Amino acid sequence: MFERLKKEFHEITDIDFKLKKANEILNLIKETEPQEVQKEFAEYLINNIDKTDSVKLKSQSYTSVSLYHFRALEIDLALEYTFAAASYVNEEENPDELSRIYNNMGVFYSAIDLHDKAKECYAKSVSFNSNSIQPNLNLAQKYVDEHNFVLAQKYLDISFRICNENNDHDLLIQCYINKAEMENILGNYDIAEENLLIAKELNKKLKIARYDGFIEMGLGYTKSLKHEYFEALNHFEYALRVAKEQNNDEILWFAYQSLSNLYESIEEYKKQSEYLKLMLKFKEKVSSNLMNTKINYLEKKYKEKSNELEMVQVAEKHTRLASIGVMAAGITHEINQPLNSIMVNISGILYREKKEKKLSDNYYESIVQTKQAAERISSIISHMRSFWINDSNSNFEKINVDNTIKNALDLLKSQITSHSIVLNYKSSEEVLELLGNSIYLEQIIINLLVNSMQALDETIVNIKRIDLQTDVVNDFIKILVKDNGNGIENIENKDIFDPLFSTKKSKDGMGLGLAIVKHYVDSMSGKINYGNNLEGGAFFEIVFPKCVE
Repeated sequence: MFERLKKEFHEITDIDFKLKKANEILNLIKETEPQEVQKEFAEYLINNIDKTDSVKLKSQSYTSVSLYHFRALEIDLALEYTFAAASYVNEEENPDELSRIYNNMGVFYSAIDLHDKAKECYAKSVSFNSNSIQPNLNLAQKYVDEHNFVLAQKYLDISFRICNENNDHDLLIQCYINKAEMENILGNYDIAEENLLIAKELNKKLKIARYDGFIEMGLGYTKSLKHEYFEALNHFEYALRVAKEQNNDEILWFAYQSLSNLYESIEEYKKQSEYLKLMLKFKEKVSSNLMNTKINYLEKKYKEKSNELEMVQVAEKHTRLASIGVMAAGITHEINQPLNSIMVNISGILYREKKEKKLSDNYYESIVQTKQAAERISSIISHMRSFWINDSNSNFEKINVDNTIKNALDLLKSQITSHSIVLNYKSSEEVLELLGNSIYLEQIIINLLVNSMQALDETIVNIKRIDLQTDVVNDFIKILVKDNGNGIENIENKDIFDPLFSTKKSKDGMGLGLAIVKHYVDSMSGKINYGNNLEGGAFFEIVFPKCVE
């Protein structure tokens, strides 16, 4: 059927009909074909949504694209396109469609652990259509996660009722799976297993591929709680095979996690270590994919702006930019490997503590605080990824230079102090304004300061110092950052702003900071000069056109 629809898609010339066919194909192949196959139709929708006058078709297309990005674990893009879909739906005319969209939003927020936002979206979805099964089920699951079993049971009962009234056996299976999870938490393992076996029996008739792995995972988890480890192992391994066959990353992650926990329970630590490593590789792959998405975007922008005479030089730079993908994987690996080990171990300790209650309150609070600190690191990594993905030079406006620099300094205040560095900031007496993007300017200052901090870490001086000052000369704003570090080696080297170029000996030197600075300075029509100070250390001077009224 897919091949027939694909042939029809390529034969259609009318925009609206072709958009409808792309939506139909994506919905058909979402669970059967890999992302590479789906990409053609998702990209067609993205590139042609604006060409239709049909509001309904715009909304459907944005929804299809958002789900495509969600399956690729590009959650920020999934949310962006979902919000776009919602903007084209009239609440009074089509509450059912709005209900589906808000349910999707809840799923996406849940995937990035914004559970309050997810619950809010599910509740809004139910408010638009109280007889919609999926948001009721998802609300039930959120209350299960919060151990609010009264409300969880309420929404489960609603979901079971609607499924039976509508003869919806598909989502009835999901009801039994969710019910089993709640019963496991309550310690009713036999009831949980009974619900999962009912779901399995229903799915034998329906043959819905996505449920195979989830049911086996549920049975494995239930068996492990009953200390029937051999049977649990069989279920988990079966779920793992299903996940690989279906390219289902969600089940794959849970299978790795469950097998790791199982082998820990039976004290087979070598096996546990194998699955922990697989979990870390999985996380690394996801992060690398996110960074490569941005790299592809940057390469495309470079190609659009380059003329024929510059193409050879641009191609060389593209080679370096493409290398960022490999380096990005290295960065996320370096950070995520110890971070995830910490998170896995802390989660294990807290899980055991809930059962055994052996730790004192002070120790327990310290562990919770450590977990929160690890989660803070994770959020910083997410912020870094969103920086790569959400770049745009179209949002230029008049910005206050001094206020933006102070924002950057606030972000780095604790780091500067912890590195024992004295920072002197001298702002111009005149109010300085330029046309640009405050995030760009903030990132320019942050990267230059971090560059100086890293240089000073390798310098032995009595007082480590960074001087930052702003001034105005004629119609230009000057921003100067200088330090008393070791200065720049090979000062004539023009590759200093190229991606991956670094003169640092330490592992801090990834070669991306100055490339980012140069990219943003150029985008705001600025110029950057650099050199070594006579008294030692390096300086970077940024010059921007002053904003003219």
